[in-house]
Amino acid sequence: FDAAMSGFAMRNVPDIKQVLSEMQRVVKPGGKVVVLELAKPSMFGFKQLYNFYFSYILPIIGKLSKDNSSYAWLPESLRRYPHQSEILE
Repeated sequence: FDAAMSGFAMRNVPDIKQVLSEMQRVVKPGGKVVVLELAKPSMFGFKQLYNFYFSYILPIIGKLSKDNSSYAWLPESLRRYPHQSEILE
């Protein structure tokens, strides 16, 4: 393959390293592995806004949509997801 891509899926796999390894395995030499995922911000200001949104705004959206569990799952999955620097190791 010329490329292997994943969008908003890595937070749902039990072994990120295994998935990335498999993506690299199936990509031809010089190919690209692309992962689109939300991440924990570290920049001051943006980090606080991110935390405010996921702690206060998203739960309100969940209540309005009558699907609290889906909206509770997103911030929890983001909390468990490793920082970008850990994934790059």
